[in-house]
Amino acid sequence: LMPRVALATCTHLPEPDLDEAVLLSALDGEKVDARVVAWDGDPSLLEGASLIVLRSTWNYHLAIDAFLAWVTKNEPRLQNPASIVRWNAHKGYLRDLAKEGFPVVPTAWVARGERCDLDRLAGERGWRDVVVKPAISAASHATRRFRGPPFDSTFAAELAARGDVMVQPYMVSVDDFGERSIVCIDGEVSHAVRKRPRFAAGDERMPPGALAVADEERRLA
Repeated sequence: LMPRVALATCTHLPEPDLDEAVLLSALDGEKVDARVVAWDGDPSLLEGASLIVLRSTWNYHLAIDAFLAWVTKNEPRLQNPASIVRWNAHKGYLRDLAKEGFPVVPTAWVARGERCDLDRLAGERGWRDVVVKPAISAASHATRRFRGPPFDSTFAAELAARGDVMVQPYMVSVDDFGERSIVCIDGEVSHAVRKRPRFAAGDERMPPGALAVADEERRLA
């Protein structure tokens, strides 16, 4: 019998998943019975699946408690370590990485319900170009860039009323060097891709082709 694998997605994709058909074809070629199942859909569709792989659950940040409850419920057969999924769901993981000595983008954290004054936060740190985003987010949801001073704190205050917020200086290196994503396959570093800046309502853009992984990137991975 072919192993049955559930590729977890969501009921309403916020954008097309252009890799889905390619992946399903490749798995079929390897005699893997893989099916795409929405995490927020009919739970009976997961019955019989021996393995669940997080694939395109791109709305998790809009229902984070329900999503993490689903992760916990399916933990025994979830390919992605549930502890890592829970840790990674809130961008507070950057503080953990910083404590371990990894260089991260400087971040001002504003807890839910706290006052979010961009003039004060940016002024104390000498920032004149900042990015504001929720600490639980995906696909640049509710992510905006502001230049100042003075700064308009309306957007940041609205976010802070609903959840934790992070304020960071805009890193100009993303305009040319870009944000690198290092891809590992079967435990081995394979290649990197470059992402261009993306803000709320924007489309993800990546130059075509894979990039070689620099020695420093390989050590970090």
